[in-house]
Amino acid sequence: MNSIVRLFSNNKYFHRVIFLFTLMLTVSCSHVSPVGEIHSGELRGDVRHVNVVLSNYQFEPRTYQFSQGDQVEFNLESDDGVHTFSIKQLDINWVIDSDKAQTHRFIFTDLGKYKLVCLIPPHDSLGMIGTVIVK
Repeated sequence: MNSIVRLFSNNKYFHRVIFLFTLMLTVSCSHVSPVGEIHSGELRGDVRHVNVVLSNYQFEPRTYQFSQGDQVEFNLESDDGVHTFSIKQLDINWVIDSDKAQTHRFIFTDLGKYKLVCLIPPHDSLGMIGTVIVK
């Protein structure tokens, strides 16, 4: 066993391979909205329409901003299993399966900054969180 450990720890290529693997894994898992990018959806009539993809332990987009009184229609789609779109403070807890997209409407009446999470363990601890801002 010690000879195997010495072989890998002394091998300069092993360290390069580990570095490249870590870099590739980080890049492949980092497809999220740019930091600070805020989405408000598209206003059609009196309703804002927002498309949300729940996938790979993330919400895309990750940050949303609406005005107080906005009626928002969320078009939710999961492409890799069951997720939730949950905002505890607003009693929102929508379960989305990859079998079909879902549409939910919500009127944002209370000002604030709300934490969006997926309640399927351990998705939130893996980064499946977001923010909804109501101004």
